[in-house]
Amino acid sequence: NMEPGDIDLSETQIGVFGMGDSHYVYFNEAARLYDEVLRNKLGASMIMESYGQGDDQDDEKYETAWEEFGPSMFTKLSLPEPEKILLPATYSSELHNNIAEVETDIVVPTGAQIVPIVENRLLTPVEYDRDTRHYAFDTTGMSYEVGDSLGVYAHNEA
Repeated sequence: NMEPGDIDLSETQIGVFGMGDSHYVYFNEAARLYDEVLRNKLGASMIMESYGQGDDQDDEKYETAWEEFGPSMFTKLSLPEPEKILLPATYSSELHNNIAEVETDIVVPTGAQIVPIVENRLLTPVEYDRDTRHYAFDTTGMSYEVGDSLGVYAHNEA
């Protein structure tokens, strides 16, 4: 455990931008806490007047606040305009006329195991702009502890 005096960030400028949902009681709490510790306990100075607060309730989600916060911060840092170049794709796709040509092998990473989904229930109204679901898995025979996580590896049926 470090004490506030163990680190001196008085020569460091920081920018903090949180993403959250203002309907949540602890809206952007992590960003507020980082701001509090970095500025008030470790002596860092803020690039912006305060930390950014992206909100999932805004029209464009967190991007509404980011569209103002990001460019303003970049201007204060005197950063050059980014190059306007099209980067190469990070993925590729293939079109097949014959479905028999499509590979459908299921990949199971080392240490993982396949578990069946026993429930797939829509939580949001159908007309809502996000598809939020509750999934339940049959973990019979598996052992897990508090803090373990579940990884989902998507697979499309051919």
